[in-house]
Amino acid sequence: MKTFFYWMLVFPLRVLLKAWLITWKLVLQLTILLR
Repeated sequence: MKTFFYWMLVFPLRVLLKAWLITWKLVLQLTILLR
């Protein structure tokens, strides 16, 4: 049952965190380029 909660809660949070980090890196690169 613990694994079920892990895949329902922790995995989506990790995916969101990775996507947020990727978008943050892209924004930083854009700001550096536009400067």
